[in-house]
Amino acid sequence: MEVSNIRKVNSFSIAIHRIVIDEVKRIVMGAMEIVFESKKIGQKKISEAFVQPWKDNRIVYQRFYYKELLDAH
Repeated sequence: MEVSNIRKVNSFSIAIHRIVIDEVKRIVMGAMEIVFESKKIGQKKISEAFVQPWKDNRIVYQRFYYKELLDAH
């Protein structure tokens, strides 16, 4: 699914604005912004929060939370 989504864009950039690392619980949380140019709908932006629990130096799973797709202008 991710590969088919990437094929639909000309370019993208990701900027992580905030990151929190809880070393005791081994969780990484943060906020990022993804700007991409879709081949069909033009330039768009997604503001996203993420949570990544870790075990044995690997991500156990990832959850992404976002509200809506916005125009990038």
